Amino acid sequence: MMLIWMIYHVWTKWQQPRRSRRRDKTQERKRYKNTSLNRTHAAVFTFVTTNKRCTPVSCQASQVRIWCIGRTLTDQGIKGPKDVPKMEKPTQRHARTSSLSLDPIRLTQLRKIISFLEEIKQEIKNLQQSVDSVLEETKQLSQDQKDAHSNDDQRTSHDDSDDTNTEGKKEQAAILKNIDFMESLEKEREEMDTDADHEAQQKEMRKIQILQEIEQLRQGRNNFNQIIDELKHQRFCPPRNFDEGPITFEADRATRCAFCELRGEHYSDKCPSFRDIQERWRILEQKGRCQLCLELYCVGEKSEPIWQQLANARDGLTQCSAKIQQLEKELSIIESDSQL
Repeated sequence: MMLIWMIYHVWTKWQQPRRSRRRDKTQERKRYKNTSLNRTHAAVFTFVTTNKRCTPVSCQASQVRIWCIGRTLTDQGIKGPKDVPKMEKPTQRHARTSSLSLDPIRLTQLRKIISFLEEIKQEIKNLQQSVDSVLEETKQLSQDQKDAHSNDDQRTSHDDSDDTNTEGKKEQAAILKNIDFMESLEKEREEMDTDADHEAQQKEMRKIQILQEIEQLRQGRNNFNQIIDELKHQRFCPPRNFDEGPITFEADRATRCAFCELRGEHYSDKCPSFRDIQERWRILEQKGRCQLCLELYCVGEKSEPIWQQLANARDGLTQCSAKIQQLEKELSIIESDSQL
């Protein structure tokens, strides 16, 4: 009964002649405003009762609710249930369009991988230099100890020679000479063995490092090939300028917003009435406009960002291939030396 009374109340206000309610100018303006709102109230009330989305608890509460909803829908240009748009899920085209923004990220990750490999290579070189310096210090320390022992032996032999005869001095000198000769031979043999072991160890470490770098570069080359194949099949409109807001140029005063259809107020990308991306996609699909250039008839063309991404991917592929060839050549030299 309450709903019937409200419908009757709104209907009678709407059909009441203007002559009976004409007053001064202020009341006339208020009456005209209320009349337009009452029309919206009736449309909203019909929409609410038809779709069964809510039931007014009391007459006053329902009037307030309908007035607020009607006010909002009137501002948006909706005057009845038929004007209420239906929400639709994003199509596969939207998802494909959104996924293209990952291409620069993937390129950046691949560049970071290459720089990381170069840093690892430099760290290994620094580690090898530190190991070589430690070995040289150890070798010098052992040599100093041997020289100290030989000097002590010479001093001891010199003190003992004062108490012996000339033949004893000659025999001791011959023994010392033989000892020095044997020590020199032993020292040379140890240095040769140490150098050979150290060189073999360095070659083995370098071989492992080269194999790891080649594997990483091959993976990067495969990724670049995949990116190039994906970019070759993409066709997009030229990118829009999202930084402009209100229209300030006289030449653009006739420009119509693609969403709210206001002319000469603002650009489409800065529309204040429709800010939600899902709602904008729905409006563009409903009107048959392109989601990139917002035009009704869009044939698409190769854009500059796609060409730039292709150029970067090809440069990265060339660098990876050249680096792989260089490392493979170095690896073959190391393997041939180890076989000898």
